[in-house]
Amino acid sequence: VMISGGNDAIFSRLCTALDLPDLPTDPRFRTNPSRVGNLDALLAELEPRIRVHETDAFVALMRE
Repeated sequence: VMISGGNDAIFSRLCTALDLPDLPTDPRFRTNPSRVGNLDALLAELEPRIRVHETDAFVALMRE
């Protein structure tokens, strides 16, 4: 599964779905360029929340 938060609104919805409501307001992740510039830190935040889901369950969550 490939995940892309292509704009700020989609990234915010992704964070909400993963129960990371403060991530979109973190200065390191507030904009797409800042997320790209801090990719390692962003992945460290996202990966643990994603890994707890089986693939089918994660896809269903993203569709919601």
